[in-house]
Amino acid sequence: MRPFDLLRLALRALSMHRLRTLLTALGTGVGVAAVVLLTSIGEGMYEYIEHEATRFGTHFLVITPGRTQTMGGPPGMNTNTVRPLTLEDAQAIGQLDAVSAVAPGVTGFAELENEGVRRNAMVLGTGPELPDIFAFEIASGRFLANEELLSARPLAVLGSKLKNELFGPDNALGAYIRVSGHRFQVVGVLADAASIKLHRRMPFHICMDLLLTGRWMEAEEAARWGLVNEVLPADQLMARARELADLLADGPPLVFAAIKETIRMTQDLKVQDAFNLMHGKGIAAVNTLYASDDLQEGTRAFAEKRKPVWKGR
Repeated sequence: MRPFDLLRLALRALSMHRLRTLLTALGTGVGVAAVVLLTSIGEGMYEYIEHEATRFGTHFLVITPGRTQTMGGPPGMNTNTVRPLTLEDAQAIGQLDAVSAVAPGVTGFAELENEGVRRNAMVLGTGPELPDIFAFEIASGRFLANEELLSARPLAVLGSKLKNELFGPDNALGAYIRVSGHRFQVVGVLADAASIKLHRRMPFHICMDLLLTGRWMEAEEAARWGLVNEVLPADQLMARARELADLLADGPPLVFAAIKETIRMTQDLKVQDAFNLMHGKGIAAVNTLYASDDLQEGTRAFAEKRKPVWKGR
């Protein structure tokens, strides 16, 4: 039988049992799609885990005394041993020829407080060489000062998420927080995890281009994608900054406070949940604004076509 006759016979058989043909084709398509999807998820998870693992460096050791078995985990987590390591031990390890950096560490949970805002978080006590071991970056400020460990000052470097929860959009550098009742000065803020949040701020393909190639982005391109507000020549920068400062200084302070607290409390919520929180009087700054004299002053000033006089109450 000729190939053409075989093809015609097959098409005739398929046309005579259309429902069976449709179900067979649908099952085959679903099976192939499932295999492709699972393979893609597996490859994506592998790349994600590999990327996250490389953030912590690839040539470091975590030393825990009194154990005969090894285990994973952040430094300082496994300190319940026969004899804990001391700072003198860390200094002695640092003198070895094959060791380029040493960061003694102890980890625990503590309550952090800033102006009434409290958060429970994991705290790592360590030394100034930690950035040389772990692959993370400082978004603002600096890391711990290079001081003698036995006489170091109470300084703190916050993670980006914790900084946002404690300070919102305000600047945290130089501010003082309390860690389990002890006073610490904030000297730095860690950079955010770009692989998690960058694609939410700009087009996905541009985000992947930056993450995979590691190229630098010029200020003009950052402005084009909305990562910065304006790009100005150096001789116009201070004039524009003062113009914006004067504009904000003339604005309603209670409205600014309500905006910042609303953004901080609803940034991770769904839209409907955010509205429910605000209308349910769950945002203190919004409640203060609605009950203030400034709200009435704004309404009167708009009706009378004059500049409002804000009192902040």
